[in-house]
Amino acid sequence: MTHVSSNKLRAEQFDELYNKLNILIGALDAKKSQFFFNELLGKEEKIMLVKRLGAVAMFQEEHTPYRVSQALLISPSTAARIKLNFENGAYEQIVTILTKNKLGYKKFWETLESILSAGFPPRGRGRWKKTLELLKK
Repeated sequence: MTHVSSNKLRAEQFDELYNKLNILIGALDAKKSQFFFNELLGKEEKIMLVKRLGAVAMFQEEHTPYRVSQALLISPSTAARIKLNFENGAYEQIVTILTKNKLGYKKFWETLESILSAGFPPRGRGRWKKTLELLKK
């Protein structure tokens, strides 16, 4: 679990540093950003980000909070919170970025699908029909 110091920055300081971080990350190419995140983030932080992104992608594909919770091994309350935020439009930009980057989204889903199926064959005909339709657009 990640740990956040009880010594907090002032809101203005945080906002300024956060904006600079966004600019820095935006200027990185794919290879440099991989090194950047590998060096900057700890294991728990990487896990948290990957699971949160997976949950957003699964909600985009209309999975239930229960399914997301079970598949990604997150608590039901976390899945429900992410679903509520998703429904309230909190992840619109992330969904746009994912779906516009069709190759990246397809590869992300292939990996997530293999995790979700845990080596079992796909269940039901047309299971990924909506995902494939999105990729064709």
